[in-house]
Amino acid sequence: IGGHGDGIYNTGDGTLTVQYSTFSGNSAGGAGGGISHVSGSGTLTVQHSTFSGNS
Repeated sequence: IGGHGDGIYNTGDGTLTVQYSTFSGNSAGGAGGGISHVSGSGTLTVQHSTFSGNS
């Protein structure tokens, strides 16, 4: 969306939880090759996950 967050793009006031995941080789034209979290009051939690080769 708009070149951001090729792996996951999260926006709004919700809750995003990522567990036991691998984000590899994602490419975004803007920010967040692996994850882009754009939120005023939402939360992002990442546990036991691997990020590699994202841009």
